[in-house]
Amino acid sequence: MKYAKICPYCKCLFTTDKRAKKFCRSRCAQYFKKTRKKKSVRQICQWCGEIFEYERVKKFCSMPCRQAYMKRLGIQYQRTVKIPVKVTLIEADRKSKAEGVTYGTYIALHKLR
Repeated sequence: MKYAKICPYCKCLFTTDKRAKKFCRSRCAQYFKKTRKKKSVRQICQWCGEIFEYERVKKFCSMPCRQAYMKRLGIQYQRTVKIPVKVTLIEADRKSKAEGVTYGTYIALHKLR
């Protein structure tokens, strides 16, 4: 079945076999996508709490807010206590096979990190 349609970009009449096809050429679809206005969404900055509008999902209103957040995150990461590994992966695998359970179950039962 043939469908007669009008291209939304160049406004020319074209026929197609596919019901869902909207554009006469892929180039028209690309140009239409570029020229289409994007909706701006109101968002809250995760660092300063300021409300800002942007087309895509963003976490920060500006680069200084992002940098301050990343700096703070880095300081917090450096302060975290590193827990030493009690058992190597190979030893845990051997012990889990000896007990007849899977590796994940063995780790969960013995709370190894």
